[in-house]
Amino acid sequence: MYYLYFNDRVTAERAASAATASAFATRVREPIPEDPDNWGVVCERKSYVLSMDIVRDNTDYFEALAAQFGGVYDGWEASAD
Repeated sequence: MYYLYFNDRVTAERAASAATASAFATRVREPIPEDPDNWGVVCERKSYVLSMDIVRDNTDYFEALAAQFGGVYDGWEASAD
């Protein structure tokens, strides 16, 4: 699972659409009341067998995606599913 943050819903949805086009399942999370300008995007692919190459390639991809849309890439974690 990969985590990104954007300043508004429209931008978060555009970034999520780009990740969906790259075969990631995505969801946009509304901000918490204490941080109303921080829309989260969670992206995942459940069909992966985790490897260093995949982690490195996806980190590069999500860093570039966040930069393209003016957001922040906040890292990844392996899903427990």
